[in-house]
Amino acid sequence: MIFSAEEKTIRMIYSHPSDNHYCLDAIRAFEEKALSEQKKGRVTVAPMSWFADFLSRSEKTRWQIKKQGGNYVIYLENPEGLEDITMAVYMREGQDYVVRGDDIKCVMEDGWLYLTVTSNCQKKHIEVHQV
Repeated sequence: MIFSAEEKTIRMIYSHPSDNHYCLDAIRAFEEKALSEQKKGRVTVAPMSWFADFLSRSEKTRWQIKKQGGNYVIYLENPEGLEDITMAVYMREGQDYVVRGDDIKCVMEDGWLYLTVTSNCQKKHIEVHQV
């Protein structure tokens, strides 16, 4: 689970636990950790069908990133909607920036600025300006 959060990747967990005490305790501990990480916004716990639908929609997203000087201009388009689609642009650590565009969640992590669309619009124009 920590690997998935750090690497920004999807992993499926599938198990047929036995009903012995140690196995059930391990499953409960895993469940508690997964739900705790989800509350912190680090992972998403959902059925694989949700991820399959998301990946299918993500694959249909057309995108373009243009770097103009130290600024980025990002265009996204998807007829099925852009909600939860994320783009990442590299920013120098400590560099101040302004993001122009509505319905965008911004998270800076290890020099990468992750921009996630929070509405299900079909087209999005985002600008990231270094200050």
